[in-house]
Amino acid sequence: VTSGADLSIEFSNTIVMKTGEYQTIYAQWSGKQYTVTFDKNGGTGGIDSVTATMGQQLPAMSSSDLPTKPGYDFKGYQVYTHPKDGYVHKYITYNGSPSSYWDIDQDYTVEAVWSPKEYKVTATAGTGVKSIYLASSMSATSGKSSGSKFNYEYDVYCYAVLDRGYTRP
Repeated sequence: VTSGADLSIEFSNTIVMKTGEYQTIYAQWSGKQYTVTFDKNGGTGGIDSVTATMGQQLPAMSSSDLPTKPGYDFKGYQVYTHPKDGYVHKYITYNGSPSSYWDIDQDYTVEAVWSPKEYKVTATAGTGVKSIYLASSMSATSGKSSGSKFNYEYDVYCYAVLDRGYTRP
């Protein structure tokens, strides 16, 4: 028996048998272990790495194990180009639950996925709001809804310029 790429073999007992004696031997296999490093992709906090066992899910993560990033929601950890098939594989979900079995036979780095938080600001005509500006380089969309209201949707933060000045959130 030889050790395969995905398995490791440990012999912990020696068996001595006499000629003509039969003994049933059972193999116990365990998956190899690898270090999975977390690239927080601009986020902070959380844990930096875990030990993964081939063929098993990564350990579940508590909310304190997950990174945070102002203005964004954490969507999980994934590999964008899997080394075996070139596809995206998600290993940890937005709430820290494992979602796939570890299938990369080497130490590897997975990347945090972020989604911009969504906010909605409605400026009503006649309330003194002249315009709405973004406080970041993210884009905003505007459109007219029913009546005289304008809806502005933006990704991060904004402030309103009033007839008498401006306010920041």
